[in-house]
Amino acid sequence: MNTRIRRKWAARLLGGVALFHTAVSFGADAGKVSYTSYFGGIGTAVNAMASDTQGNVYLGGVTLSADLPVTAGAYHPQPYPDCSGGRCQHAFVAKVSASGGLVWSTYLGGNGSDVATGIAVDPGGNVYLAGTTGSTDFPLTPDAVLASAAGAQGFLVKLDAAGAKLLYGSYLGGTASAVAWGGNGSLVVTGTTGRSASVMGWRSAGMTLVFSRLLGGSGTTAAHAAAIGADGGVYVAGSTNSSDFPLKNAIPGVVGTQYCPVHLVNPDGPCSGAFVTKLSADGSGVLYSTLLGGSQENSGTAVTVDAAGSAIVAGNTASADFPLVHAAMAYPGSLGCQTTATPFSATPCPHGFVSKLTPDGSQLVYSTYVGGKDAAVLAGAAVDSAGSVWVVGSTMGNGFPATPGAAQHANGSQQIYSAWVLGNQGMDGIELRGTAGILTKLQGDGTLEYASYFGGTGGGEQVLAAASAPNGGVWFAGPTGSTDLSVGPGAIQAANNGHFVARTDLTAGSGAPHIDTGGLLNSANLTHGAVAPGEIVTIFGSGLGPTPGVGAQLDVRGFVAKQLAGTSVTFDGMAAPLLYAGANQINAIVPFGVAGKTGTQIVVTVNGVGSPADVEAVAVVSPGIYSSDMSGTGQAAALNQDGTVNSASNPAARGSVVSFWITGAGLLNAAYADGEIVTNNPAGLALPLVSGAAVQYAGQAPGMVAGVVQLNLVVGADLPPWVTSAAPNFTIGGVGVYPVFVALR
Repeated sequence: MNTRIRRKWAARLLGGVALFHTAVSFGADAGKVSYTSYFGGIGTAVNAMASDTQGNVYLGGVTLSADLPVTAGAYHPQPYPDCSGGRCQHAFVAKVSASGGLVWSTYLGGNGSDVATGIAVDPGGNVYLAGTTGSTDFPLTPDAVLASAAGAQGFLVKLDAAGAKLLYGSYLGGTASAVAWGGNGSLVVTGTTGRSASVMGWRSAGMTLVFSRLLGGSGTTAAHAAAIGADGGVYVAGSTNSSDFPLKNAIPGVVGTQYCPVHLVNPDGPCSGAFVTKLSADGSGVLYSTLLGGSQENSGTAVTVDAAGSAIVAGNTASADFPLVHAAMAYPGSLGCQTTATPFSATPCPHGFVSKLTPDGSQLVYSTYVGGKDAAVLAGAAVDSAGSVWVVGSTMGNGFPATPGAAQHANGSQQIYSAWVLGNQGMDGIELRGTAGILTKLQGDGTLEYASYFGGTGGGEQVLAAASAPNGGVWFAGPTGSTDLSVGPGAIQAANNGHFVARTDLTAGSGAPHIDTGGLLNSANLTHGAVAPGEIVTIFGSGLGPTPGVGAQLDVRGFVAKQLAGTSVTFDGMAAPLLYAGANQINAIVPFGVAGKTGTQIVVTVNGVGSPADVEAVAVVSPGIYSSDMSGTGQAAALNQDGTVNSASNPAARGSVVSFWITGAGLLNAAYADGEIVTNNPAGLALPLVSGAAVQYAGQAPGMVAGVVQLNLVVGADLPPWVTSAAPNFTIGGVGVYPVFVALR
């Protein structure tokens, strides 16, 4: 088949995908993560955070570790002995100073498993911790509201400001998921008792129980979060599948609980709706109660209240019809998480949401999705004095819309693989492998102010908790599988032990060029890995180039230029041809001269100022196939045999030839200069291609820059007529490429 007829169409197709990328330009590198520390030990997780007016942050969670960082004089600085039935997990609580130093830290628990799930602090520095317990000797005080472990599932404790003295300790009848302190001295704990949400209120000064009540209906209702407003009103958020959940002054027209036709966890039954309920200060009256959601699973995981009394609820939804008002992000994903290369899946993909209600709860001020094409979940929220809210969580893939000034612009741990979605609460619905944390800040009217990834190249980052920080920033924490987080001086722990604590500062930023951790990715599938000679890579970072960005230019030889608007990139001193240079993104071609090396140092230089070197491994081949949305999954960036773009509305004929483009195929069987535009006698692959489809052509793409490989494959010839897509399956040099699909007619 004549490959040359495809030059014009290929340039048009790939021009909007990755090669001559004209991305939206970002601004300067404000909003850096100003503090990062590893924290904990084996089995450690920070589940909850709270902060005080001095900028200190308090951590509550669970650990299996016998070497948790603790301090002398703390309430229980020694680890508890193992349970009789084996190793047990125990709660812990710690105070970290505004500068990041460990002030105090202590274990908390008994002879069973104990988990802290909620934390609050009062102006005197006293700390309130709530959670679940299986201990029969959990530490109690004489005024405990429940002194017997029989039937108990939860706990509530109060520690003094030094973390040294137990001021209150009690069992609770149900599980405890959250605790909140109010300016009027009130304290509230939410959780679940039986199939209902439970809400308990105390006067914190004397730890006197004021009220205890349930919320729910005939189904299952769970409370996941709590807050107290300036008027003393109690806000509770969670999930319910009760069709008769009590509503009052509810938002009109919002879909509530209903029949779920298909869901992996609950394939034939009611879907859950998120709910938010406001109670009077004494718990006796429901001031408003409303559902939030769409036609699939929905759950509220965090709630906070601004100074005007508006509740802001964050959570997760698998619904494509979640109610939107002044949305900062539209519905970001397909109807199903991909479990194969084809676009069909019966499993809804979860995405985060944030909804702000009017003070009376009857209307939405704003309501938006938070996330990208791939699965994303939100786990925590914190509001600042200006009424802006931070929401934190995790995502797969590289579709999350990082904003100007983001601390990190890409997920450097993305791995393309199939994953089942298991639900919408906590981290359900997301695989740990290849995830990154996400940080999002919305202004009081819902305008997106800041959005960033957080993580390293090891993946597994989950941001599970948040608390407000000085300068409009946020404290956040969670587990990590990365050993290369940017830990600086003053960190509590410098080596990875499975968990981190970090803080953003929106006033930070140097303006100097900097490559994000894990920010050098294959441009076709946006995965981080070893680079191959001739591979087109995308480099994410800060201060990388001009605003607006500049596209590729040709030098006097007619080759792709190696400098754009003062920006250049070197691999071990070898200048790379540049296809795009902007403030936060560069598209470059790895010099063929890296062949035979095991590693290379990449430096970005902007107007004479160089970035710190980024060290990457070098591979013989590191292939990625271009998709239409540059994610490496889904619809291929492909041309049908007639030269038109393949799509669901323009499918290919069965048995016809379709052209695909890849990068990272390594050296070809003829040598090219870096940046050379190949016009005549394009070279074939030097490494063997093994394909399940008949190959009409495999080699350098004619009319394109050296390093872009074109494959012409016969598709769909043997597929039955009811199959409407085909996924090419092939390897280059023994290395597979995750298949994208083309539409068939």
